Amino acid sequence: MATFHPQDGHSLDTELSFYRTLYLSMPEFVWMRDLQGCYLAANPSYCTFMGRPEAEILGQSCEELFPEETSERLLRQDREVAEAAQPRQYETWIEGAGGNRILADIVKVGVRRDDGTPIGVLGLARDVAERRSAEEILRASEERYRSFFADSRAVMLLIDPQDGRIVDANDAACAFYGYDAAQIRQLRIRDINMLSPEEVAHEMRRAREQSRDHFYFTHRLADGRIRDVEVLSGPLTIGSQTLLYSIIHDITDQRRAEAQVAASEAHYRNVVNQVQDVIFQTDEKGRWTFLNPAWERITGFSLSESLGKSYLDFIHPDDHELAGTIYDRLFSGQAETLSHEIRLLHRDGGLRVIEGSVRATSGSVGSSGTLRDVTEKRRAEEQQRLAASVFDHAHDGIVITDPCERILDVNDTFCQLTGFSREEVLGKTPRILSSGRQSPEFYSRMWESLRSHGHWQGEIWNRRKNGESYVEWLTITAVLTPSGEISHYVGVFSDITQSKRHEQELDTVAHYDALTGLPNRKLLNDRVAAALDKAAASSKKLGIACLDLDEFRAINDKLGHRIGDLLLTAIAQRLTACLRPQDTAARLGGDEFVVLLGELESIDEAEHALKRILETISQSLQLEGHPIEVSASIGFTLYPSDGDDVDTLLRHADQAMYHAKELGRNRYHLFDPEHGRRVQVHRDVRVQIEGALERNELVLFYQPKVDMRTGRVLGAEALIRWNHPERGLLGPGAFLPHIEDSDLIVKVGAWVLEEALRQMADWHRNGLHLPVSVNVAPRQLQTPDFCKRLAQLMATYPDLPSNILQLEVLESTALDDMKRIGEIIQQCRELGVTVALDDFGTGYSTLTYLKRIPADQLKIDKSFVGDMLGDPEAQAIVEAVIGLAEAFKRTVIAEGAETPEHCAMLLRMGCDVAQGYGIAKPMPSADVPGWVAAFKPHPLWTTSFAASA
Repeated sequence: MATFHPQDGHSLDTELSFYRTLYLSMPEFVWMRDLQGCYLAANPSYCTFMGRPEAEILGQSCEELFPEETSERLLRQDREVAEAAQPRQYETWIEGAGGNRILADIVKVGVRRDDGTPIGVLGLARDVAERRSAEEILRASEERYRSFFADSRAVMLLIDPQDGRIVDANDAACAFYGYDAAQIRQLRIRDINMLSPEEVAHEMRRAREQSRDHFYFTHRLADGRIRDVEVLSGPLTIGSQTLLYSIIHDITDQRRAEAQVAASEAHYRNVVNQVQDVIFQTDEKGRWTFLNPAWERITGFSLSESLGKSYLDFIHPDDHELAGTIYDRLFSGQAETLSHEIRLLHRDGGLRVIEGSVRATSGSVGSSGTLRDVTEKRRAEEQQRLAASVFDHAHDGIVITDPCERILDVNDTFCQLTGFSREEVLGKTPRILSSGRQSPEFYSRMWESLRSHGHWQGEIWNRRKNGESYVEWLTITAVLTPSGEISHYVGVFSDITQSKRHEQELDTVAHYDALTGLPNRKLLNDRVAAALDKAAASSKKLGIACLDLDEFRAINDKLGHRIGDLLLTAIAQRLTACLRPQDTAARLGGDEFVVLLGELESIDEAEHALKRILETISQSLQLEGHPIEVSASIGFTLYPSDGDDVDTLLRHADQAMYHAKELGRNRYHLFDPEHGRRVQVHRDVRVQIEGALERNELVLFYQPKVDMRTGRVLGAEALIRWNHPERGLLGPGAFLPHIEDSDLIVKVGAWVLEEALRQMADWHRNGLHLPVSVNVAPRQLQTPDFCKRLAQLMATYPDLPSNILQLEVLESTALDDMKRIGEIIQQCRELGVTVALDDFGTGYSTLTYLKRIPADQLKIDKSFVGDMLGDPEAQAIVEAVIGLAEAFKRTVIAEGAETPEHCAMLLRMGCDVAQGYGIAKPMPSADVPGWVAAFKPHPLWTTSFAASA
């Protein structure tokens, strides 16, 4: 038992006073008993609990105050505590006066003399029943909360509002989000909410405005899936802490269903609005209550002036009785649906023949149905009857199809030429005659001509019923209704198989080697010339390989000319077998062959082909029992690096072939001996350009475009420059050719687009609304995500109108892959971006394919504009392009207007828009606003106005 030691002048009286005050005032029960169980001390709290005054307790033993069983237990416990070295603490129920029982926390400690002899036990008891009750209540509350929270099927989270930390999550939440309990408690709500803080604030503001207690957010699950959720949230106080509880409902499927319903409704409205037939409803008095837009197209009357009026107001008076009879039968129940043909009045005073289908609505409170305009159909039927006699007696085969190519009729000559009876082909398509010799591209071009010009004429191989192939001269004409719609197609053909066979025989003699069947020099020259044009238009390469057999003369002399001819024939077959479809093998004479390798992407591709040719030729062969080993020497030259015409390329390839023989035969040799050096230079320049892009050395200059007739500045073309640290300002020709075949051109092109849009936005904020055109490289344009990236880039500048940007696409690029480029251009136009065909007039088959390229503007190539003052041919080309643009409803702009005289001539020719040094040189962006403000038309242009007026 602790002893109080007085210090610093404290007296023994002070010590005793301290202990006594503490002893008397403690709410806990304090007592002391000797080892026989007699009470030596009891504080007031203990006396009160026992219901006895202190005098009746002191000196009393346990046997006198408690039942025998309790007394024995207390004595046993006291002796154990007195013998022990440590205090003892335990909880137990104790009973006081009047049967009052409490749950007490009891501490007992032994009391000893100075020599360590035990003399008794000091006890202290505290009532803990109230605390235990509170703990039980809290435990029950927690169990109810846990049952509601943890076992709920609803996804529930507890969130600390201070930092957004997820304090707790029930099993449903863990299953929904895909985390275990430990993982989810490591997250904050921002880790799963996909909305930005601004979007969250906006949603909460909307909820307040709409007086709703739930929010719509987008959450991300552990596996990356995104779900739309509805969140019900509110405060929850646990102890002294206030948390937010959130009940989350997954509404992704609901949102999708709602979107599908909305799309279905929109689709229904679109179908109704776009359908070519009139869809109508009337009330019980026959007044129009609904009409779709087809009504306006067929009758010329607007919907606003038609709705509410009687249908009889729009029917020819002579058909009123018929219409009345139909409605009488309908509403009397004689028929559910009735079809009829009547005449509708047109706003222009004409009549339209209409096929109608009408039925009574539920309860006979009106009618609904459709009206189809068959005016042209009836007219065509009459024309067909008039043409029947000509049709039946024609000496050429005739086939008539509907717009879907289903055969409607054929004449007797058709049946004689094809072997099919009329009954066998009706309802089928002309593909029943297909021989399979024409490619899908052939038919695509044929139908494109039909759609563009209304007719097509040419040779086509077909197959008779007995399987025999024949060639016919076919003319197909699209027959149109007065409104311009195709009513049917008429095909007229004659069998030209015999004449064609004779023509082919003559062509073979003129163009093919009689021994090997390979193309001869004349056909080779034609194919190389065509390949050169295609390569120039597509910016691809082509190669010419001259091939000479090693020691052929010795084989010919030793084994004879017959074996020599067989060897040449075998070599020709091997060459043909190892080439691609776009390549050509030709024999010029003797043992000299030439191989044309077309559409090459790189020199590596060419070298791979040359190695393949050498390996194929060097394989041993047997000719009439003679084993023969043969090799070849090949000289190779490449367009455009080694020449740009047939004769030059063949001469260079021949020189390289002799060099290959000098180097030891059975090898190939490239004409350009410094090819490796050029490749390394090429690579070095690419590295420099990539560094220039990273160091912001690339800049844009802008060359204005003006309407010379009105004097307005219409826009500017963005032109790239390289601010080279050593060579100064470089134009695009000094560096772009080095990267045009690599992905670096895509990165540079993306930088140009972004920089041009940034500059336009800066001008826009300062009051200058200047459209800008940007050149797009072929490789950049044909990247799969070009349109997507363009849309994302434009979205970062929402204040700019979409039509302020124009893309300039090389005409040669468009012609390289007509279908693909046409689709890309159309997608760009759907974004609001306009498209110009750059360098127009330099491409291949420009006139043939212009209609398939949905460009907005033609840009006359500067080479023609620059030469037109002194070159009549260049002037004629410029005039032709201007006329072509007008015919195809395209705008036109001339580039390369280098002098006021060029501008004046363009005005007289009808081209009002131009750019060039005669107007302004390309300038830095900072100079553009001042130039635009100060621009005035040249006086010479005014004179040209009068001349062209």
